[in-house]
Amino acid sequence: MSTLLDYGYFCYCSMQKTICLNNNSLNVEIALMGAELISFSAGNEDLLWKVNPRYWNRVAPNLFPIVGRLMHDELVWEGVKYPMNQHGFARNTEFQLLEKDTDFALFEISNTEETEKQYPFPFRFRILYELLEDRLKVSYVTYNPGDNILPYSVGGHPAFALAGPLDEHELWFDLQVNSQRWLIENGYYNGKTVKINCGKALELNNDYFAQDAIVLRSPEFSTATLVHKTKGKLATVDCSSWDAVGFWTKPGAPFLCIEPWWGWADSLNNFGDFSTKEALHWLEVDEEEKLFYEIIVPQERLRNVE
Repeated sequence: MSTLLDYGYFCYCSMQKTICLNNNSLNVEIALMGAELISFSAGNEDLLWKVNPRYWNRVAPNLFPIVGRLMHDELVWEGVKYPMNQHGFARNTEFQLLEKDTDFALFEISNTEETEKQYPFPFRFRILYELLEDRLKVSYVTYNPGDNILPYSVGGHPAFALAGPLDEHELWFDLQVNSQRWLIENGYYNGKTVKINCGKALELNNDYFAQDAIVLRSPEFSTATLVHKTKGKLATVDCSSWDAVGFWTKPGAPFLCIEPWWGWADSLNNFGDFSTKEALHWLEVDEEEKLFYEIIVPQERLRNVE
């Protein structure tokens, strides 16, 4: 186990400082900027997409201390307005590497004068990546070191590589899906919903994403698997505690995001007061919360490595 002082762990990829993890069959690369997962491969096959700015300039950003957009892109607390961009500032902040071994890495940010211009709370936010036999576990650990309650949201946003056009793919679920899709208008929920009753499989097409993501709150399922209709399973996201899940892509883009969320964006009828925002998590003084999801490599992809 080593600390940040051991700079031999760092490498540079596309001008980013990154660290690498591996076990017998899996390899991971993580950027210090945003502690963002930028590669997760089984042998020579990457489960994640390769960035193409034509579509999107990220791979798997971490969302903190908000998920989605705030009304007018402002956090209002005790009558004071603080500018806050979509999904928060963590994805654009360089993390400190606290600990690392061959198969795990722990990253951290905490409040600074700059963060307090957007988010007026003391906090400590850590991300732990752990490589297990057939999966990567991503944990979010948030701690309140302050003297008052700490409100926050957090989420993941991994983009998985497609194996062809989107309509050649499906999402498979471990339980029957009988949920409301919450509709989005200009980044905010408009109060309308559409029923999704697809059983255990949803056939994908670009029409689903013409007006942003498919968002399901309090999903009844705990796993979502991206599947190519002839090539088989590509990746599974497993999360038993998510408050919501988002599925997102852009028309023609070669990726699909499966996003575990603990929180969601404002609705059009929100007035911007953070104290009344829906789906926040609240930490008491000296309280810590750990939330996690896992990316599972399908067995057929692992067999190709052996």
